[in-house]
Amino acid sequence: MAQPSKAPASKPTRTAFLAEVKQRLVREYDRLTSRLSALVDKGKTLWQEQGDKEDENASEVAEFQDTISLEKNLEKSRTELSEALKQVEAGTYGTCQQCKNPIEEARLKLVPGATLCATCVKRSRES
Repeated sequence: MAQPSKAPASKPTRTAFLAEVKQRLVREYDRLTSRLSALVDKGKTLWQEQGDKEDENASEVAEFQDTISLEKNLEKSRTELSEALKQVEAGTYGTCQQCKNPIEEARLKLVPGATLCATCVKRSRES
């Protein structure tokens, strides 16, 4: 007796995909916020615990500069995530800012803050 064939698993709808992306964006935003808070606290502590020797101070200054650089990068990423969340809420997330076509889901999974589709990115690199 022949087994009834299973229907292929349906591909998630764009709405379901966007709901999943929103959850990922919120989790990543919260993670970056927590990390930024820890860096700010660490920066305050570094200056409160300055060493007495010149080599200790130089090391602390270098560490503080690294912390500031990392903090700026994390803040930039967090701002991009915030903008992406606003776009999800407005219903414009995943739309290429140049050609207005949908950005590929695979690209959005890799780069949640992407504002250009792969085709437009390629064109911009070629010009």
